[in-house]
Amino acid sequence: MPTSIKVLLLVFGGVLLLAALLGSGFSIREISFPPMNPLLRTVTVLLGAGLMVTSVVLLATEGGTENPVAEPSSGPTATAPGPSPSTTPPPEPNPVPDPDSPPSDAPPTDEPGSDEAEALMRHIPKSIRSDCVPGTASYTEALTAYVDCRPDRVPSSASYFQFADAPSMDGWFQAVVDDHTFTGDSCDSYSDLNGQGSYSVDGTTTGKVVCFAGRDGRVHLMWTHEPLAVIVEAVADPADYDQLIRWWSVAGPNNSTEA
Repeated sequence: MPTSIKVLLLVFGGVLLLAALLGSGFSIREISFPPMNPLLRTVTVLLGAGLMVTSVVLLATEGGTENPVAEPSSGPTATAPGPSPSTTPPPEPNPVPDPDSPPSDAPPTDEPGSDEAEALMRHIPKSIRSDCVPGTASYTEALTAYVDCRPDRVPSSASYFQFADAPSMDGWFQAVVDDHTFTGDSCDSYSDLNGQGSYSVDGTTTGKVVCFAGRDGRVHLMWTHEPLAVIVEAVADPADYDQLIRWWSVAGPNNSTEA
């Protein structure tokens, strides 16, 4: 209840009590107060006393029993930082070269993998070996070396990738297969583009072969050599696909290091 109303009740109660006291009648010189009806006087006393007592009690308890409840603050509050999930992605394995990306022009280096690259070089047919240099891939336990070849004829480029073992080679080759759509079971001619199959050397199944159109607009011929754990990828313009297939028959890699 507002304090002003409490004070008003106290004053009004006091007036009623004063009126009740004067109700017996008295006069001061020219001022006189007529006697009040006994019943009305009694009611006035009770009502005035009640109002005064009530207002006094309300005023006395205003700051005592009525403790205001603190309103929650609408402003920002500081909280202790808790653990949050890490936003750092898990480390990825060292990448192998993108089969659609052009080979590197870097010269031979003495970085790790150079010895393996030299060994791989000796499996490349002598007819194109002079056009090849060791690459500079981020070598891993799976990919141990690779060699880039840039003949001045078809193909426009060829890359030889040496893997630690056949399962590692097959895993990478399968990832390339899964990234493309193949509709045929051979790569014998351009009409068979987007095909996949296997090939044999001297009557023995040697590996798998796929052909597809790359994001670079050129045709890609890729094959595996299971005994050596090597993948080869050759690239040519679509108009040169027939020449690419003829070159493939002598592209290697060879089982002999001196072929």
